[in-house]
Formats: sequence, structure tokens, C-alpha cells
Amino acid sequence: MTTAFSSPAAPPSEAAQRDQRVFRVLLRALSYPGRVVLLPALPSAPAPLCPALAGLLLGLLDLEAGLWLTPALDCPPIRSFLTYRAAVQFVATPREAVLAVVDDPAGLPPLDAFHPGEPACPERSTTVLLRVPALAGGPAVALRGPGIEATATVAPRVPYGFWDQWARNHARYPLGIDIIMTDGVGLVGLPRSVGRE
Repeated sequence: MTTAFSSPAAPPSEAAQRDQRVFRVLLRALSYPGRVVLLPALPSAPAPLCPALAGLLLGLLDLEAGLWLTPALDCPPIRSFLTYRAAVQFVATPREAVLAVVDDPAGLPPLDAFHPGEPACPERSTTVLLRVPALAGGPAVALRGPGIEATATVAPRVPYGFWDQWARNHARYPLGIDIIMTDGVGLVGLPRSVGRE
């Protein structure tokens, strides 16, 4: 079967194996915050959804994962692509989202617009998938926390004021959001347990 936005769909077993590989890479990025982890082969996706964000979504989505897309991504081709390949429930606001996808750092809402979880269930917070122009070349920041032996230095190209917002997010731990950044080739995980030194 073919679609208007991709080559013939991969056989289910091949697609499932690809999704599992992406999921394992994602877990490695979150287990070792600040470390750049390279992505495996990725699915094709309709523009403007990049293959890296598509791969992450297909590895994470399930029926309970309310998904919020930035306005640029919330369009019929992308909705069709995701519903064809995964169980997905679209939500209208960042606060409702279990998963949020931001394709441009300039369109990133304030971090406190996302759901931080609840004291009894901190795991109900939002995970944000953020596409950045590059995972290097921005202001260098030292991170400290679980999964980091001493400190980890990162320099993704993120909007001005991002790291101040991140410090406030970390101060709410165990509440707060998690962020996975990608430049389309690699991932950097920022779990809420990690703070700026």
C-alpha cells in the first residue's frame, strides 16, 4: 500500500524493529543526560515533520499519549501520517499533552505551559520533543544530576532565556517536564532530574 506522503510502508516487523531501535536510543539519551546519541535509520515523513521527530513519535505514541503539535505541524498530512502508523490522541493545548512536538525553538511555549505532573503521579508530566538547529554552537551550559558522572557540558542552539526556564523546571523536581532535543541526526536528553550547575 502506498500513500501520498511516503514510499510503500515498511512491513510491520521491520517498522516495529525500527521503532524499538529508536526507543532504545531515546532511553540511552535520557539515561546519560547531555550526551549526544546518534539516531538509527528513520522513517520518511510528510513535510514539515522531520524524520527524527517522526521516528521519536512512532516509538513513543500510544492511546494514552495525548499529543500536542505546534501549529506548523498540526496539519492533515501529518495527522494522517501519525494515525495511519500509531495510536494517537490529539489534544488542543500544551497543558493537556503527554507528548508535545516543537519543530522550531522560536515556537517553544514557556516551559510552565506544559503539564508538570502531580505530586501523587509525577510521571504524568509532558515530554517535549524539540527540534533545534544544532546540538552544538550555542552558549555552553554545565549540567549536573543523575546519569552524569561529574558535569556534562551542552551547547544546543536554544532560545534566549531557555536555561533560566530550565532551572525553574528542575527546581520543581520530582515534578517538571522532560525534554528530548534533536538536530535531526542526534539526540540529547534533558530529564527534569538534571539541573544547570
